[in-house]
Amino acid sequence: KLLERLELKQFVKRDRSSRAHRFTALISRETFLQHRLRSLADRHCDGSITPLVTTLIQAKGFTKKNRKQLRQLIDDLWPDER
Repeated sequence: KLLERLELKQFVKRDRSSRAHRFTALISRETFLQHRLRSLADRHCDGSITPLVTTLIQAKGFTKKNRKQLRQLIDDLWPDER
């Protein structure tokens, strides 16, 4: 059922040429995650991604390496704001 929903949303395509159907991704993992997170923000946070990011950062298991990667990403995306 999940794959059928993903097919309807055009995230995957189905090959019905054999008895066992084969599914292939039509979008990248990153694009899929962006779509799902935007949908989550729209449904639960009035469209704001800030609560999602804040919750992820404050969650247990956010390692020193994760924090370093996040800082680097922010610096790379907005270098003039330092």
